[in-house]
Amino acid sequence: MSASTSPFDEAEILEEATARAGLTRFGTDAFREPLRVLLTSLAQSPLHPLGAQILRRSTVWSLISRLRAQYWFEKHPEIEGERIEAPLVVVGMMRSGTTLMQRLLASDSRHYAALGWEVRAPAPKPGAWPASPDPRIAVAEKESEQTRLHAPELFAILLQFLRTCQRPAAISDKHALLHECGFFGVEWLAQILRGEISSYDLRPADRLLRQEEEQARRDTSVYKLIDVFSADTTLRRRQDLQIPLLKLNKIGRPHLAGTFKDFYHRLDVFSGFLISELA
Repeated sequence: MSASTSPFDEAEILEEATARAGLTRFGTDAFREPLRVLLTSLAQSPLHPLGAQILRRSTVWSLISRLRAQYWFEKHPEIEGERIEAPLVVVGMMRSGTTLMQRLLASDSRHYAALGWEVRAPAPKPGAWPASPDPRIAVAEKESEQTRLHAPELFAILLQFLRTCQRPAAISDKHALLHECGFFGVEWLAQILRGEISSYDLRPADRLLRQEEEQARRDTSVYKLIDVFSADTTLRRRQDLQIPLLKLNKIGRPHLAGTFKDFYHRLDVFSGFLISELA
């Protein structure tokens, strides 16, 4: 990939796939328009750099698999005459139990389920001999080992957070988890771990307040912003503590009027005299 182009440049991806596969025949061109739509969509998406790298690599690998499949179809056209009777296809939303369902069906001896290394590379390399150990197995095992380099318990925390959007209850190694957040692009959780407020957690009113605070930092003549972490903690009168932390400079101090009896009466009227009935 050149520095001047998008990671989803169609010509470069096709060139990389053919170079790595050592093949050039994709078969019909029916795949090109869907590929172009996919790459355009990915290029326009606000992807994390790691996510863009993973998706590009996945796209290239899919094209390599197509090149290999075309090679075997041309070498053994009788493949198209094979029949698959009553296939079972598991379809569902993410995190809805599709993996569990697939594994339950695969455990039934009446079914044949594709193994992980077969799904990863449906077509073997040109020249592979069925009687010899399939090299796809070793490649798949090596990739699995690379995945296990990252602590599985930390990866489980990331998955649980993405499912529930709740801060982890207990974290044994905060810095290691921050590293995992950076590797997998989960910046939302990283902000929470660093004590920051993620923009995804804010209500519209909170976002407006955040914008006002940012403006106050740039223009001190508009707002008076009190830092609650370094403010004076001397005991003050109650009315002094009833001043908003963020207020316009030229607005006077708010005054409270009326007694508790007045407040009770107004609240009672507002509730349709429900408070009186409860009392």
